[in-house]
Amino acid sequence: MLKKSLIKAKKSLLSAILLSLIFSTSTIAQTQNFLSFIQDPSKRFGANSSSPSLRYMPTKDFSPAKRYGVQQVGEASLEKVKRVSVQKTVAGPEQLIARADKLVEDKQTEKAVEIYQKVLSNNKSASAHLGLGTAFLDLEKYDEAIKEINLGLSLDPNDREGQINLGVALYRSGQIAESTSHYEKLIAATKAENIKEKRNLASINYNLAIAYAHQGNFEKAINAYKQAISLREDFAEAYNNLALIYEVEGNLDEAKKNISIAIEKGKGNYPLAHYNLARIYFRQGNYLDAEQEFLLAVKQKTDFAEAYLDLGNTYILQTRTNIRNMLTQAIDSYKKAVETRKNYYALAHENLAIALSLNNQVEEAYKHYRIAMDQYTEASINTLYNIMSTKQRKTAFAIDNELSRLEDVRNLRKIEKKDLINKMLSILEQYEAMDEELKDVAILHYCAGHAYVSVENWTAAIDEFEQAWELSNRTDQEALKALISVLELVKYY
Repeated sequence: MLKKSLIKAKKSLLSAILLSLIFSTSTIAQTQNFLSFIQDPSKRFGANSSSPSLRYMPTKDFSPAKRYGVQQVGEASLEKVKRVSVQKTVAGPEQLIARADKLVEDKQTEKAVEIYQKVLSNNKSASAHLGLGTAFLDLEKYDEAIKEINLGLSLDPNDREGQINLGVALYRSGQIAESTSHYEKLIAATKAENIKEKRNLASINYNLAIAYAHQGNFEKAINAYKQAISLREDFAEAYNNLALIYEVEGNLDEAKKNISIAIEKGKGNYPLAHYNLARIYFRQGNYLDAEQEFLLAVKQKTDFAEAYLDLGNTYILQTRTNIRNMLTQAIDSYKKAVETRKNYYALAHENLAIALSLNNQVEEAYKHYRIAMDQYTEASINTLYNIMSTKQRKTAFAIDNELSRLEDVRNLRKIEKKDLINKMLSILEQYEAMDEELKDVAILHYCAGHAYVSVENWTAAIDEFEQAWELSNRTDQEALKALISVLELVKYY
């Protein structure tokens, strides 16, 4: 708790702020909106149940299904049935359902929902319920999906695709244990007496493996992936995901072997597998082979933002190890990652700032650091360190990729929160020891404010946001909102 004199000073500061804003309705509304993101204490490294919570920046949600290319526990495989339309002069329920199924396949899901609902308004139809459930899955409306799939299965409990998709819906809704139990029961009840049943059983084992991996049960995940492969030898996705488990366990040779098989089974068009193989080469310091695999990934998938990001990292590492000076290529690759994500890619902005710093474009680097900070949902461990390096004209940077963001809950590799806290505290110690004359840029104080929030040092966070606001000649609205939010949060006024 702050001393009374400091509390009084902060109250005076806040009064001055509010007077200078003339109680602007828009600014107050912005601040209230800003405060709406403070509900989740897990967003701070030092979170505990009794302390206030901050979540600073609203973000666009990239769900697991949409984050193509990022290693994660996996995305459950959805089964879709193509029904043959019966030719009649007047479209009956079967024709309408077939039309809706085709709309889902063509990504016109909202139109499909209307047709399924039209059918169900006059008919009891397992196919319509199951199709509607699948459509809701595509729309990420998981509660509705579970409800509709269960209604369909109540009318046709033997629909294997529907049973598989129920597990998918449970998994995507976060009900991992329920999904696991469902798949285990489904495997016990499924006989593989023909090709279709074998492929269904392969899909069930594949999805079960993903659920096991999510729970950290890697041994069971490996066995389930192998079972899926034994039932469907061309199952490229199963080979790829099996490789991810081996990678996490540190068996990189086995990981590379399985990814190579995945590429072979993918028949020359599997960008995700090339991306994953490139990452392993990168981990082993084989930057030239990593570069080639990343280039294959972006050639096959031109909007592969994560691959462009890692390709940029490969170029920077080659520059730092004096293999080749490839800063220009790194800058171009990061810009491509940013462009692909329509400018919303915090990590790419930060790495672009690092490349610009190394290229002596310091002011431009600060601009991209700032964009990165405004797009983060929580403080990044290394961002403050990197901005300090830029300011001090150092060449040592922490260059992140999607997997080195250890605080990312989608990551298979786990890390203790106490380790995150200790690392951030160490960086903050370096910041506090930094020459005060070098702390003359607003972005440095703004980032330090976020860093102090992440370890729950509210007093220091307030001071840093105030400094950021002052250094911007009181024009930085995000620094102001952060300052007011922390003051409000800890009840200083």
